[in-house]
Amino acid sequence: MKALSRPGISFVLATVGGLLFFGTLYAPSPLLYDTDAEFHLSVARTYAEEGVGNGLDDLRFSLLAQGGDKELLFHLLLVPFAGQPSDADPFAAARWVLALLGATILGLVAFLAVRAAGPWAVLTPFFLLMAAPEWTWRLVRLRPELLALIWILLALAVLGTRFSPRTRGLALAILAFLFTLSYTAFHAFVGLAGLWFLAGALRAGPREWRRWPWELLLGPALGAGLGLVAHPQFPANLDFWAVQNLRFFLEKGNLAVGTEIRPNTTEVLLLALAGWWLALAAVWRARRPGGGERSDPEARRRAQLVADAGSLAAVVFGGLYLLMSRFVLYAVPLVSLALLWEIRRRGEDVGSRTRLPLGLGRPPLAVALAVCVLIALPSALREWGVFHQRLAAGEARLEDRRALARTLPPGARVAASWQDTAIYRYWAPQGRYLNALDPVFFATPFPEQHEVWRRIAEGRDPDVPGSLLGALESDFLALSRATAAPRLLERLEGDPRVEAVHHGGHAVFRVRSAQPGEFFRRWTVIPPGVPLPPPRIPDGAPPWGSGPGAEAAAYIDLSALAPAPPPAGVEAGCRALAHKLEVELEEPWTLELAAAGPSSLWLDDELLAATGADGGVVLGKGLLVSRRLAPGTHRLTVLTCPPRRGESAGGFYLRRR
Repeated sequence: MKALSRPGISFVLATVGGLLFFGTLYAPSPLLYDTDAEFHLSVARTYAEEGVGNGLDDLRFSLLAQGGDKELLFHLLLVPFAGQPSDADPFAAARWVLALLGATILGLVAFLAVRAAGPWAVLTPFFLLMAAPEWTWRLVRLRPELLALIWILLALAVLGTRFSPRTRGLALAILAFLFTLSYTAFHAFVGLAGLWFLAGALRAGPREWRRWPWELLLGPALGAGLGLVAHPQFPANLDFWAVQNLRFFLEKGNLAVGTEIRPNTTEVLLLALAGWWLALAAVWRARRPGGGERSDPEARRRAQLVADAGSLAAVVFGGLYLLMSRFVLYAVPLVSLALLWEIRRRGEDVGSRTRLPLGLGRPPLAVALAVCVLIALPSALREWGVFHQRLAAGEARLEDRRALARTLPPGARVAASWQDTAIYRYWAPQGRYLNALDPVFFATPFPEQHEVWRRIAEGRDPDVPGSLLGALESDFLALSRATAAPRLLERLEGDPRVEAVHHGGHAVFRVRSAQPGEFFRRWTVIPPGVPLPPPRIPDGAPPWGSGPGAEAAAYIDLSALAPAPPPAGVEAGCRALAHKLEVELEEPWTLELAAAGPSSLWLDDELLAATGADGGVVLGKGLLVSRRLAPGTHRLTVLTCPPRRGESAGGFYLRRR
């Protein structure tokens, strides 16, 4: 126990224990828990093969193509472990890197806890793993915030070490430099240091400005500034910072961001972390007079400094956690350490017994903490189930990704969500994708194309091939069947311009332009006052649509028409269009009308089909009509109205089956 009272020994023991824990946790599956990891590994591989360069130019519609890597140091640390995926175990090295990062965090938490509360506190990080399962399942994600948390914990360790002010300022400058190159939110470190400085200045008083802890302010500011300028892609990294940390928060409500950016529900906040909250209360109620360092002014000063710093960090990241659930990674350890250091600052120890409220007794603290673990057990089992489910059938999922990679030819222009691109870029680096990591990197430089992609991804775009080939300049669409919009899958399955080239958990579709005669694309708008069906059609109607990708478009979109009164007797918003059809030989014809809203179809003067319901514009599920047509000129007339639900102006496909 005497050896454990030395923080360095506690750090080593907790780090080794963390390696064993995480190594055992990751061993059963060849997959990584978080798909973002595959993106970060793919960036590291790009750096290994091509150098840092100026950007990821394969992400065609992303700020990432313009340089300014916001996590440069993290990616450089991954370079030795991010080669081409092997057939045997593609993530073997990455799992050990992830385990080492998590174990280092546990070691630093133990180091700081033992300094505050003595040898028994070496168990603090392992208790947090059990009592705060939401924190545990943030540690298993290979993301740069793990490295950012390490730098913050090291900063707290520096504050509690017997350094001169100059040495302390230099150490914080180095950590700020590393933090700035590792993580996009460099302002978080500088802001924390600024709050630490203010706390020290307030304690010293305005007249004692010479005793203010200037090193807490100047060191981090200098280190962060050097980190920004030393970035090999400066000043693009500043543009990235502005987009990620300013514009993102202004626009995240309009973007398809992940759920981790949103606040947790009250149920998760209070019930899933109930064991941890109760453990904090039990430790606080176990305080007793003590602390031999009360007579040591230097030790008291350091304890005061770390207690202030830890409390401010806990308040900042605890508040951020209330706003965004992802910040639980920082909140749980920082709040826990702040509690222990506050007890030490007060000149108290954590006793062996805790006091229950209302005078109900003084049970052993160990028993109270064991009860807290039991309270957290249901949440831990639920999280374990999610963890196991996401890693289940690992070999089958790896083979699915290998097969997908073989499907895409070199230079394939692929449209995919930013989430799925993390996977595709790692396994199929020969592709050229839209965007990765965050939707704001797409929406900022290319707002119109981003809106087109949103309509496709949400199943609202009636002409997926036309939009892919046109606005998004893409020949392939890749998606996860589990998360794709059902209406999008329906449209892909019934469209003759779409070919499924890979089936699996992830699917790949090749798209092409409409072939001549495949769809009816030349339409004349029937003006108001002309009876339906019209007795004749003027010659020379041009193909529908214009601009990029017009040759691929087959959907007759009424939003392209200028507003006009509807035909007589027809409700507002409806339009009538006619097509002149030349038939050379007598033969059977089968026509399909797939419309957004209520529509009618005439052949010459015969009403072939009519529907008063919304059709959803799904090819393969439209109205089918068969007729035998004699040689000569025929008239096809469509009356179509906007759908009764939604904001679409309406439109339709008409094709020969």
